[in-house]
Amino acid sequence: MKKLHLIFIALFSAFLLFSCELFYPKQEEDRTIHIITMGFSYADIGDNMLENTLRDQHGMTEQLIALAESSNCSWDVIEFNDGEYSYGWKYPQYDGGNNPVRRGTRYRSYSNAEYGKDTAYTPIKENSEEGIKNAVADIIKENLSVKENDLLFFYYSGHGDVNGLVIPYHDKSGYTFFSPETLFGILDSFDCFQMLIFDCCFSGIFVQDGDLEGTIGYDSSEGLDKQTISNPFEIIANAFIKGFEKGNSGYPKRFSISAASPNQESWDSDQHADHDYAHYYGAFTIWALDYLGYDFENLSGSYRVHGKALTAAGLYEHAYENLTKYTRMTATPNITASRYNLVLFDF
Repeated sequence: MKKLHLIFIALFSAFLLFSCELFYPKQEEDRTIHIITMGFSYADIGDNMLENTLRDQHGMTEQLIALAESSNCSWDVIEFNDGEYSYGWKYPQYDGGNNPVRRGTRYRSYSNAEYGKDTAYTPIKENSEEGIKNAVADIIKENLSVKENDLLFFYYSGHGDVNGLVIPYHDKSGYTFFSPETLFGILDSFDCFQMLIFDCCFSGIFVQDGDLEGTIGYDSSEGLDKQTISNPFEIIANAFIKGFEKGNSGYPKRFSISAASPNQESWDSDQHADHDYAHYYGAFTIWALDYLGYDFENLSGSYRVHGKALTAAGLYEHAYENLTKYTRMTATPNITASRYNLVLFDF
């Protein structure tokens, strides 16, 4: 009887979360979309170089701009990276030979008023852990002016560590870690809706109340054939229930989605995915972009004029369902546990 009761709660929770508009606030038209994206390839560290992260960042930035334009919203962008993206297996971070170019972290910022202009990157010339942290925080705070109803979209593709996001220094082989406390300390400055996506190893540490690995994580001591995969509706239903258990009755303004749980690695590309461009993107990011409507063939954002709302739970569900069974088990996406959903774009 108890089992039937739990099944009923889970199904009812999933129904409410996915089908009832009363469970998330409608976004007003007069809002600005603030886009912060980070992509790092670490071109100078040999075997630890990442192949697809800059392309991940480019795709996410371009698609979010296109969706903001389609929604008739103003928007602004801050991009942090260490090189140019490319299509195919090559690294533009090399200097014409076999020597990697050390860029460190650089940034640029622009808005819809400047879109289409060639906005140059500015290197962040800091060579200490605290220096780079303070510089990134200052850049974000100085370039954003946020209203309560705005949507801040943060995206990261790069190396992840149990200590946080891995951010390179300038002109030396040094790196610092952006812990959840560091990043949230920056984003807490902005009282608006926030959607955070992390495609990196151990990224689940950035998902508040979202560690579901105990339910669906992969146990390497057993074969894949002995593992079971939960339906994504069950996952979010569990998050729904977990939110009630923790007393999260208020509407959270920040939602986080990670490509992996707090103690799992993530994958640079899903070699077995049924997608023409699977080799060129992160395993999680490619399906996030697919949900958002990115034009992979032309490497550009795809505008939308009508269609159903795009939501945080919808993005998570789409990515989770399309990942291969092996990837879902070894890199299990997490989502913030809440009985609410967040509308990202409504057309």
